[in-house]
Amino acid sequence: MANSSIKINRLLGWPLAILLVVGVARIVGASWQQHSGLVNADPYSYVSYARLLSGGHFYLDGEIAQATRAFADGKVQVLGPVWNTSVLADGRTVFGIAPGYPLWLALMLKAGGTWLCLHANILLLTVVMLFIVLCFWEGFDRSFAGLAAGAVACLLLPRTSPATFLQFTYPWREALFYTCLTGAAWSLIRFSKSARLVWIGLLSFFLGYAFAIKESNLLYAPVYGLVLLGLPAFRRFRPKWKLVAVGLLFVLIGAAPLLIQNALTTGNPLVSLQTLRETSEFSVNSTGHGLSLGNVSWVVKKYVTIYGQLPLFDWKLLVLALIGIALTVKRPVGQIFLGIGLLHFGLYSMFGNAEYRHMFLAHIPYSVCLGAGIVLLIDRLVACGAKY
Repeated sequence: MANSSIKINRLLGWPLAILLVVGVARIVGASWQQHSGLVNADPYSYVSYARLLSGGHFYLDGEIAQATRAFADGKVQVLGPVWNTSVLADGRTVFGIAPGYPLWLALMLKAGGTWLCLHANILLLTVVMLFIVLCFWEGFDRSFAGLAAGAVACLLLPRTSPATFLQFTYPWREALFYTCLTGAAWSLIRFSKSARLVWIGLLSFFLGYAFAIKESNLLYAPVYGLVLLGLPAFRRFRPKWKLVAVGLLFVLIGAAPLLIQNALTTGNPLVSLQTLRETSEFSVNSTGHGLSLGNVSWVVKKYVTIYGQLPLFDWKLLVLALIGIALTVKRPVGQIFLGIGLLHFGLYSMFGNAEYRHMFLAHIPYSVCLGAGIVLLIDRLVACGAKY
């Protein structure tokens, strides 16, 4: 009976895999066709920083440095990119943003020039979609239902908000962050199956590099830690000190770019210029730009309004997503993505200029839950029908 089930999975799996590849290829092709290659706002800062790093430099000079100093002295009001730059105590000017994503862009510049640098996020988003499939496939014991649920979730993600997905094909750092989070989820699921130390190393590197991409990304690490602590593979692993040592080593390797930049700019590896700025903008009760508990009420109301305009957030599909949560919450794949989604919504409900871009990370868990709700519910119904 077990051999028969395996044969059926293999028989159905290959056509599904082919359809998945075709579906992803169509999404990539459509993104490529609509990509203009022009950048503004934050992507301009990331590309400018990448050019600086690729040339072997760290400190700024030229027009951006001059504008930053003039802005800092109150001599002129400048509309970007100076919100991502800072003047140090010694008068030198630097980019204050975390270096993880600009460093990736610098590698793309070296490998393929400006064209690859401006289009590299299409590759990253493709990897994100494939990681989602791998998480389901591994998380559901490499079954056809797991592969199908992952495929549906993967293909639904760009359609949750097509304009936002297209926006992230440009040089926004979120795409690399999503790659790290979904890669970490896959690594943790692999560890749950094999209890091999290599997956702890990869998990830790992904989380460390996510921190190097943006400082607040460190807040997502506890989700993975809690899931890890609940795994039988973790409880059986001996000796525990080796797992902790490997985890810490690879977290530090991943976070190294940010730790080094912090040491050069603030003198403290654990404190960044961006953290100093954002914590100074935090308020408990006031509303407006920045982080504040006072923003929660109106931001949630705003989300209810804007998400009511997106077809994939219709109430019937929301019910299916809730069913998906119920069908996956006992497995690591469900626990990880549900934890990320809830944490991200909680964090960004405090963000004063919240929009689709800020909430798109939560679209990944939503797609995962929706894909699970559609496919696993059908699988359960078919299994129940076969009994009778």
